[in-house]
This record gives sequence, C-alpha cells and structure tokens, in this order.
Amino acid sequence: MHEASFTSIDDLTDSQVKDVLELADEYERNGAAYAGKGNGLIMGSIFLEPSTRTRGSFESAMLRLGGNVISVTDAASSSIKKGETLADTARIWSGYCDLIVLRHPWEGAAAAFAEFADVPVINAGDGGNEHPTQTLVDLFTLKKEYGKLDGLSMAICGDLRLNRAVHSLIFALLRFGMDSYLVAPKGFGLPDHVENRIRRTYGVDVQAGDPAPFASLFESGGVDGKSGQSNDTEEVGLDALYVTSTDSHQLTMERSIRRAERRASLLDEDILTLYLTRRQREREQVEEAGSSPYPRVTPDVLRRRAFRQAIVMHPLPRVDEVAQEVDEDDRSRYFQQARYGVPVRQALIALITGRKKWSEAADSLPGKKVASGVGEIACSNAACVFVREPSSASREFFIDLVDKTPGVTCRYCGREVSAAWFRRGEHGTVRRHISKITESDVKGDKKLSLYSTLEDAIADGLKPGAGRDGPSVEYISGREGVSSRA
Repeated sequence: MHEASFTSIDDLTDSQVKDVLELADEYERNGAAYAGKGNGLIMGSIFLEPSTRTRGSFESAMLRLGGNVISVTDAASSSIKKGETLADTARIWSGYCDLIVLRHPWEGAAAAFAEFADVPVINAGDGGNEHPTQTLVDLFTLKKEYGKLDGLSMAICGDLRLNRAVHSLIFALLRFGMDSYLVAPKGFGLPDHVENRIRRTYGVDVQAGDPAPFASLFESGGVDGKSGQSNDTEEVGLDALYVTSTDSHQLTMERSIRRAERRASLLDEDILTLYLTRRQREREQVEEAGSSPYPRVTPDVLRRRAFRQAIVMHPLPRVDEVAQEVDEDDRSRYFQQARYGVPVRQALIALITGRKKWSEAADSLPGKKVASGVGEIACSNAACVFVREPSSASREFFIDLVDKTPGVTCRYCGREVSAAWFRRGEHGTVRRHISKITESDVKGDKKLSLYSTLEDAIADGLKPGAGRDGPSVEYISGREGVSSRA
C-alpha cells in the first residue's frame, strides 16, 4: 500500500487532521494564492457509485490547484464491465495519474485498491463502511463555526446503521473530545462492528441515554415520507457517548457524569449541533422497508428549548429529514458545509501529494497487529471486498487486545471474525489457543497466523503448545461461545 493513501479516518493522525483543517482555512480565505500548487498533477477520479458533492468538489479542488482530472463514472463504461479485477484496475490507473480518488460499492474496496496502487489512494466512500473525507469536511465546518473542536456536542440523527459518513464522523468526534448523542429510529442504530471498534480503539462503551429531549424530532413524519405524529420515545433508539480527551488516542469515558446532569446540560446547551442523515435505502434489503418514525428538523423543532442554539448540518443529499423551510433559518449550515468540500479536498490533495508538507510535530497512530488467515477463516460480510473479489484482497486480519481479550477483525470492512487458534512466527510448529495471545504477541515483530478451527490448525501440521491448550473458544462479535474440540 502506498504510504500516503487515505482510506480510513484512522489513517491520519490528530496532527495531520489539524494540518488539513488549517490549510483548508487558508485556501478558503485566499484560494487564488495557491492556484499553482497542483501544476503538473493528474488525479484519477473513479466513481463507481453516484456522487454529486464528493466527486464535484474533488475535481474542482484539483482544477483550482492547477492540476488535471481523468475520470470513470460508471463501471459499465470501463473494463470492469469485462471482468477486470480491482487489483488490475489499480495497477493500470497507477500508470496514468499521480493520485486516485475511489468511490466503490464494496466495503473495504479503497483499502484493497491501495494495496496494488503505486500512487496515493483516497477513499471517497466504500459501501457502508467509511467516508473519511466527508468527516474532514464536517470537522472543518465545526471549526469555522466555533473556532474549536473540543468541548462541542453533536446529535447525529437518522440512519446510523448503513451511513458510512456517520461511522467515520463518530470515530473523529471521539478523537477530538466531542460528546455525541446518537439518535436513531428503531432498527437503524449503530451496527455491532462499529460499536466494537469504538470499544476496542477508544475504550468507550456506547451507553443508552434518555430520548426525551429528542422526541420532537420524531413528530413530523416517518421514513416512508408520509406525514404523521409520533412522540413515542420507545420508538427512538438513543445512545450517548460521553468522552473526554486527555491526549491523542488516550480517550477515557467521563464516568462521573450522571445521566440526569447530562440531560440538564443538553437543555441549556449553547454549542449543540444537529447532524441529520438520510435513510440509506440503496443499501437495504428489500424486506427491510418500513415506515417507523424518522427524525426530521422543521422550524417548529428549532424553536424548542433544547435546540434553540443548534446549527443544522447534513452531508446531503437530503430527502425529507430537513424541511425546506429550514433553508432560510440562519442556523442552517448544510449548503455551506457542501461548499467547504472544495478547500478541504484542496488541502488534502496538496498534503498527500507532497505539494505541502505535513506538520513536523505529527504524532503517531497506535499500530494494529496484522495476522494471516489459514484454512477456512474468512470475513463473512457479503458486502466486503474480500468476499466479493478474494483475488484482490489478502486473507489478513487485525488483532488487538481490550482488557486482555483478543479481538479479531477483517482488515477491510472491520467486521468481527471468529478465530480459535493461532501460530506464532512464520515457521512456527505449535498452536496456541486464541485467549493466550499476549501484549508481546500483538506488539511484537513476530508474524501471527490465525485458524478458525482446531482441525485447520492440525491440518497445517501444528502441535499442541506447552501445557494445556485450553477450551476451544471462538470470539464472535465480542461474545464468547464454547465449541467442541476435535
């Protein structure tokens, strides 16, 4: 993978995120002064899903920097239609441009693409996984509005299950010490793998909160677009993350804050942001269609005490989550938010291509141990690039420890993967139970191999480790399940 690729919000350190925001501010205020920064650069714009704002702002950003763009906007018009693999597409396009921006319907496609590309790859949205550049735009909007990021509060409302922009945003809010209120209709809450990543990476548990302050968001209509009245808080799934930042990547939960105090502070909140998202119908299964209440911002909602100071953001496009009457309210920010996509992506392009230098004080991201899979171990997510096109994705997984409990996830889509045994060292001959992985195994330089079953470990010629192997325990979505031993 090209070291400058940006496929997840976690690929940028906190210092690098700040570099992007600071440079974007310069471009936004005086773009003409930087018109030549992209001279000679060619950006490959590969958008295999519909896009207005992301594609338009990326291409505008490169042109404003003085560079050029070559593009594909439909798989049917490229050799992908003929069966060309993702890996081969990456190899070919690397010879045509200096930077590739990829939007793809498969989760983890950008990370897989970057493994075969010789130029930096930027993730412009990969299925329902992440949309990291949208998160940079969101952070920039907040910074322009309030002059800071820490200490802010955001209510993220709508489809949290399938909205990739929301996933990247929540991870970033945690990193920069912002409180998040997650407000979702019943059945549209955060998926398990996102909650697990929050727990593993940031040490924060998603806690159930009081939906009462947000009930008015559900009084105007349902997800089927029909008008109606509903203030039944049992229909609202509300979670709240309470975190405080002490240092980069050392976030701890503010356990001393009682829920009653949080509810009181919300009602008097001066810097609350309402972030609305549309229902991601294009990623739903047919049988998921329904008409449960869906959050919607109207002028009446904004007159409520809880939201009297709130600005309104939306990654767009909107369907009916924000009434058109709100456009005239001086607290609406979604159109300005979309315009900010140009300077933010200008800054990102300049930094990733080396036309501007990153901060000398860039901090380091915590590393993740990569382990190779053997036998039947694999990701089971039907939308994952590994499942859709195994030839373009390695059988590799991330391993980390939370409270000494190992977590194994697909390196592409982040889903939990069942693993029961591991081998230490490239030529190791001994199997060990997954529960016996230690900090030295995860942080050390020895290679690890993973097996989903005892049969696979035995078939690979491994012998029992010293002492008792222990029970064959498989870790699935953070929960233990004891299986029989061969």
